[in-house]
Parts: sequence; C-alpha cells; structure tokens
Amino acid sequence: MNKPFEPKRAVHLELNAALMARAEALGLDIADAAEAGLATRVEDAEARQSGTASDDEARCRAANAFLDKHGFWGEEYAIV
Repeated sequence: MNKPFEPKRAVHLELNAALMARAEALGLDIADAAEAGLATRVEDAEARQSGTASDDEARCRAANAFLDKHGFWGEEYAIV
C-alpha cells in the first residue's frame, strides 16, 4: 500500500450500498480498504503484464526454432 506521506487525490466512487453498510458497521476505514484493494489489483496487473511479455518472447523463440528445424508448411510448393 502507499506510504502515509505520499500525496493523496480525492476521487468519487459509487460502491454497493449493502457492502458499505456492512463495512461501516464493522468500523472499517473505507478509504484504506479501497486503497489496499486498488494497490493489490495494480500489482497483480503489473505482474501479469510483465509476465506476458516474457511469455510472448518464449513463444516466439519456440516458434522460430520449430520453423528453423522444419521449415514453413508448403514451402516446397512456393513459386518464389
């Protein structure tokens, strides 16, 4: 989660009313909960995004190795 001294920005959110009532009844700090949830989602998305790039590179290397070994399908029939 963000450190307390980092600048904050006011936002407007529309949240499920029943969920808000339950959270308030439990004395939860809605802003902290929203910030923690958002931080988790951002971290997960960044991890998936960085993992996707390396996964794509690995797939490209595997496909290129296959083509180097076996050639293109129908290559023997190509006019060019």
